[in-house]
Amino acid sequence: MRHIIAIIILAGFIVACDRVERPERISSAGYEAFCETLREIRRTENKFSEVPNELFGHTENLKRLYEVSPDEIAEDLLALYTTFSDTRDSEDTDTLRGFQALSDTKLAGQ
Repeated sequence: MRHIIAIIILAGFIVACDRVERPERISSAGYEAFCETLREIRRTENKFSEVPNELFGHTENLKRLYEVSPDEIAEDLLALYTTFSDTRDSEDTDTLRGFQALSDTKLAGQ
């Protein structure tokens, strides 16, 4: 019985360690920092165009926005960041599950 429990705990750690690290959020950044970050993303040339995984740039931008996000949208941005990161890092058929998560209506607040 102890062996089974140890295996379950180990499996949990493996899954947890495989997930993307949660970015740090600057909760005091305010709306101005968020809007400035969004403007900067829009006006900056795509610096990830050489990266073969197209989700890499999207994930980095979501991370930057989450770090300075207002409280009202922080959890939504974190959910998007985590989903995009998981999809970016997935392999083979795991990618399909990632895209299913991206089409989840909960991401649109429904």
